Amino acid sequence: MPKKVSIIIPTYNRAHLILTTLESIRNQDYINWECLIVDDHSTDNSIAVISEFIKKDNRFSLHIRPANRSKGANACRNYGFELSNGFYIQWFDSDDIMTQNHISSLIKAIIVKKLDFAIGDTYNFIEGKGLVGKPYNFDRQGSILNANNFGKQSIGCITDDFLGKREILKNIKFNEVLTDGDEYNLFIQLLHENKNGDFVNSVLTYRRLHKNTLSNREGLTDMEYYIKVATIKYLTFQDIEKYQNNELLCWFLAGYMQYSFKICLEGEFPPFIINSIIQISKYFGNIKAANFLTAIIFGRYSGRGYKFLKKATRY
Repeated sequence: MPKKVSIIIPTYNRAHLILTTLESIRNQDYINWECLIVDDHSTDNSIAVISEFIKKDNRFSLHIRPANRSKGANACRNYGFELSNGFYIQWFDSDDIMTQNHISSLIKAIIVKKLDFAIGDTYNFIEGKGLVGKPYNFDRQGSILNANNFGKQSIGCITDDFLGKREILKNIKFNEVLTDGDEYNLFIQLLHENKNGDFVNSVLTYRRLHKNTLSNREGLTDMEYYIKVATIKYLTFQDIEKYQNNELLCWFLAGYMQYSFKICLEGEFPPFIINSIIQISKYFGNIKAANFLTAIIFGRYSGRGYKFLKKATRY
C-alpha cells in the first residue's frame, strides 16, 4: 500500500471556490490520502457546501479552528497538521487546483531521488482570462536549493508546491502572527533543518488569482505594504535566529531597516522598533544601530535621513 498523504487546507469564506479545489483532489491518480479542511470560522455558507461535498468521499474531513487558536490560515494549517496522520504532508490552498498527477509526481521524485521533500511548479490563472505567468521563474534544474538562496529569493515556491515527509516538519510550524509570507517563513526554517529536497520541473498546480488572494497587493496603501514586508522580514529573522546563519540574519535585518525607513517617511514608526534596535546592535554593532535610530527619527519628522540608513544597512 502506498504511504498516506495528509492534505491540509485552511479555508475562510471560499464557498464559491473550494468545490473546484476539492474536486481536483478527489481526482488524483494517487489514491491513499486524507484531506483535512480547517475552516477559520467562515461567515458565508462554506460549512454547508463543504459538508455536502465530503459526504461523497470519507477521505475528506471538516474541522473548525478552535476558538482558543489565533485566527488565520497559519493557525488552521498548524491545527490540521496536529490532527493529521499521514506519512507525507501536503499543504494546499482552498482556491487553487491540483493537476491529476500532482501528488504522484512529487512522491515519485521523493522515492526515485531518495529525498525528504519535493517542490513542484505552478501557473497562475485568472478565471475567464486563462494562464497569466508563474509565481516564480528561475532555472529549476540548475538552481541550488538552500536557505540562503530561498531567503534572498533567487529561488522560490508557494505553499501548494511542497510535499514532504512528516518527520522533517516536527521542529517547525507556520508563524501564526504572519498573515502574508507564511510559506516563505516556513520554508526558510525547513531549509535550515533539512536540505534533502529537490525541484520537480513540472507544473502541478494552478493558482487562482483574484481580488481576495491573500498575497494580492491590490487595495493596500503604501504604508500597509511597507508594514507587511517589514513584519515578514523581522518575524522571519526571529524564527531563524536559532540557526546562527549570520549572512541571512543580517540580510533580513537590513531589509527590515529599509522598509522601516519607508514607513517613517509615510509618517509612522515601524513595528518592533525597540527590539529591532537591540538586534541591530547585536549583529551590526552599536554605531550602525545608532545610525538606524537617527535615520528613522529624521525620516519620521523631516522626511530625510537616507544617508544614515545607508550607513546602518551596509554589511
